[in-house]
Amino acid sequence: MSDQLERGVSSLIERLHETERELEATYLSLGELFPKLVAETDASARTAGDSLAAIRQSRTGSEKASAEDFLASASSFFRDLRERDKTFLASVNAGIERIAALDEIIARVRTDSEEMEIVSLNALTAALKSGSAGRGFSVITDELKQISFKTISVTEDISAQGRKLLESFRSLGAILTDLDALQERFFEEIRGTLSEGFSALDTRVQEAAAAFGTLSQEAAGVRNPILGIMQGVQVQDILRQSIDHVILSLREVFKDPTVSLKDELVFTAAVADLSVSVLADVIERIREGVSGMGGHVDEVVKFVEDLEVRRQRTVSICEDFGIGSGEAAGKAETYLALKGRALAAGRSLSEQVRQLNDSFRVLASLLGKFQNIVVASRIEIARTRALSVVSNTVAGMIEITESLGRDVGQATDLTKTFIKTASAEILAYDKVQERNDERLALSVRRMEDELRRLESSRERVREAIASFRLYTPQFLDLIRTARASLDRLARLKDTLELLKKEIETLKRRASLEAEGIEGGGDDLHSIRNDRLRRMVERFTIFTHKKTAGVLGDFAVEEGVESGEVTLF
Repeated sequence: MSDQLERGVSSLIERLHETERELEATYLSLGELFPKLVAETDASARTAGDSLAAIRQSRTGSEKASAEDFLASASSFFRDLRERDKTFLASVNAGIERIAALDEIIARVRTDSEEMEIVSLNALTAALKSGSAGRGFSVITDELKQISFKTISVTEDISAQGRKLLESFRSLGAILTDLDALQERFFEEIRGTLSEGFSALDTRVQEAAAAFGTLSQEAAGVRNPILGIMQGVQVQDILRQSIDHVILSLREVFKDPTVSLKDELVFTAAVADLSVSVLADVIERIREGVSGMGGHVDEVVKFVEDLEVRRQRTVSICEDFGIGSGEAAGKAETYLALKGRALAAGRSLSEQVRQLNDSFRVLASLLGKFQNIVVASRIEIARTRALSVVSNTVAGMIEITESLGRDVGQATDLTKTFIKTASAEILAYDKVQERNDERLALSVRRMEDELRRLESSRERVREAIASFRLYTPQFLDLIRTARASLDRLARLKDTLELLKKEIETLKRRASLEAEGIEGGGDDLHSIRNDRLRRMVERFTIFTHKKTAGVLGDFAVEEGVESGEVTLF
């Protein structure tokens, strides 16, 4: 044999060895992989079962019962609060009407005071014209002027206080109106959020448990294609022995240095022919294995992916709990804040009413001084004839004083009634609020606690649903590893295809070289067949022996059917 052919055979043997090792390693890894895959299938079933149990355990029956017990006990308390606030609002609106009437009376008192100031100036002018006789009267009129000025100042203060009071009443009325509007829906909305929230959550848990239970049952269907994958691994020993036969055959071309070159070439061509046949069988088995196992892997992947899409869709649907409890919790804070503002405004109003009462006392005191001055003026005119010219002025003073008396009296009576009513209402409201402050705060806080409990339950259910898994991460990793191993088998098949083509080339070259050498004949044919017979005696696969017998035109012993291993 030529050196080139010899080197080619040596290279083929070396690469066949390498391919055989890789092929064996790949099949061994697959053999180790699939028992793990079966184990992870069982583990996945347990994981899905645990996830399903966690979802079922997240039902909210006890939380719902707790919330409903609280709502039942708090219902009458909040209803009474609302009725009390509505009553107070009615009294505040009535107070606004009284202040408006009071403002009109105060305006008349101010007008009378301004007229009295003018009258006092006229009287003072007349007294000065009367000379020494009017000196006493001028003192009286000067005092009248000063009291008129003070009265004007007091009425201005009262008017300002009245406006401020009216503004405060209206502000309190607006707060109470807002509070009433909020209270009308506040408690019912909290009740609805809690009761309906827990009911909806419990329904969602049941729906999720049913949906995931169905998916869990279907997920077990992945076992059959996995068992199909395992069956494809069992050809590994046949493939290894087949490649060993090819290597053994190729090595035979170097083992008999006593034969002629032509004999060697003819034998090499026959060995190459046999090797091509064996490799063709190996390649076909790998192709069938890759196709069969790959089909099962693809089936598993598609099966898992379809279930995963459905799982994610179910998670998305089951995680939708509708409106959250944050809005209701915000209303609870708003409600408490409005209650606090109403109480603060009521207390401020009470202080302003007290200040108005003090101002009317000052006004009543000034009215008494007016009356005293009028009496003193009449006495002075009666005693001094020279002052008869101011009698009309005094009459005007009397008339204005009487008007002031009526207006101040009316204002005082109205104020007393108003102060008595308003103070009583404000005080009563303040006491009720103070008495209920702690319970109100506790009730609202309890509402917030229940809302947080609802949100916590939602989060617990959401986590249980989101964490539901049909297959363990290890199972999915093993499937990916199986796919990679099959891809590696496909590449090794391609390598064997190339080696087969090189052996076919070797056969052609050996045949051509043998044809160019003279001699040979029947003896050559016999020698070749004897060598083939002795060589295939070491084969362990009957099919390969049979193939060699056909090539060498010799009979082989009866053995097991094609593809089975023969032991010797």
